[in-house]
Amino acid sequence: MIETKDISNMVKHILRRDKGIADTHIMHPTREWFIGVGMALMIVSAGSLFCFYLYTVFSGKIQEENIIIESAVPYQAITVKSALELFSAKQKKFSEIVEKNNVGGQAEPSAISTSVTTTTTTTTTPNIPELIIDPPPIFEDNGTPIEATLAP
Repeated sequence: MIETKDISNMVKHILRRDKGIADTHIMHPTREWFIGVGMALMIVSAGSLFCFYLYTVFSGKIQEENIIIESAVPYQAITVKSALELFSAKQKKFSEIVEKNNVGGQAEPSAISTSVTTTTTTTTTPNIPELIIDPPPIFEDNGTPIEATLAP
């Protein structure tokens, strides 16, 4: 049964509605659903328009290639000639060493060594300038060399 208390609440509700006060207890799920769908459509359409704009702007442009013109390296005949003389002298020295080892026929190795030893020999030839490819390292602290590590 409807009591007087419930009737008075209905009357207050109707009177408030007449004064223009919004009813906060009534939900409008259809309205909220349409607002959500409308906002989603607006975001999707704005994104697609922006993508279409980017496509039209960048598809019309021809990608220009950057052509870098480098200056030609001058041919240094003197340096090439000295390098050829140096290598021909090394070839002669190598052939002399090989001929000394192969005088008695086929040279056979006498023993296989397990340790690695390096020996350096310097050859000087007259009138052939020495090519310096890399300068020697300079050590400043007490003359002790720092061990070099190779980059990966």
